[in-house]
Order: sequence, then structure tokens, then C-alpha cells
Amino acid sequence: MLKSIEPTIVEKRQVSSDMKHEANIAIKALRNEYARKLALFEFQTFTGDREIGDSASKPLRDWSMSTRNKRQFFVLCTIATMHNHFYKTSKLRKLLGISRAALDTMIADCEAEGWIHVKRNKQGHRRIQATEIAVQTWLEYSNWIKETAFDYKFHHLHASIVAMREILESK
Repeated sequence: MLKSIEPTIVEKRQVSSDMKHEANIAIKALRNEYARKLALFEFQTFTGDREIGDSASKPLRDWSMSTRNKRQFFVLCTIATMHNHFYKTSKLRKLLGISRAALDTMIADCEAEGWIHVKRNKQGHRRIQATEIAVQTWLEYSNWIKETAFDYKFHHLHASIVAMREILESK
């Protein structure tokens, strides 16, 4: 350990304009690399190129990835279950920005497959949440995302960008 350098001296060090310029170049390169890897990561998530833990999950995954609305519906139903909550259909329509007919079709499809619970009150109003297989499918997907993101080393890129910013902010 170097005893000749006191921490207070290091903190007071001036960052030269050359260092700032180099840090800005590094930040730009790191951001570009992050964006490049994110594009590859996003494409990999869209292709569905991953193993499915339970064969019952594949039809749900394929259904939920077929359109943006179906994906958002699936995510919202999963959120409801994870929060021990049910979404009213009126709230789902508002959040998704879709027609009643489109929502009714998704509900009918998912209920028939056993992917959602539908509670109906005396007036016929429906409240929705995901079933266990849907939540399990989401957990498998979440784990795959975590592992894949780790493989892309996003955390290293982010830490490097933060370090470069700290150089720029030091006085």
C-alpha cells in the first residue's frame, strides 16, 4: 500500500482538460457499446430463442409474444397476481388502450387455456389475474432475462460509465 498518497490529496486533485476530454470519449464509446449490446439483447428476447422450462409454458409464451397488446395483457395479469390483486376489465382496457371486443377476445382465449382467473360479480363485471402457470412462465422468463443480461455484461458497462462520470465531476 502506498503511504505517500493521502486520500485527501487524491480527492483534491485537479482533472485536466485532457482527462475530461478522454473521459467524454470513453463515456461515448461505453454508451455506444451499451446501445449495441442492448439492441442484440432486445433482438434475442424477441426471437424467443430460449429453452422453455415447462412444455405447458410454450403456448403461453408464443401467445403472449404474438402481439404487443397480448404481451402487455399477460404482464398486467401477472403483476396483478404478484400483488395479490385482480384488475377490473375497465382498468385493463384503459391501461392497454384497446376496445372491449379486443379485450374480450384475449380474456376468452386465456381463460380457455387456464392462463387467467376471472372473477365475476353479480352484475357480471369481471376481474382478472394470472394463474400459477402464467406466473411460473413469467418467473422463468425473468430468470432467463437476468442470466442473459449478465452474459451481456451490462453491469460492467454501467459501472464504467459511472466511473468516467465521477472523473468528470471531480474537482
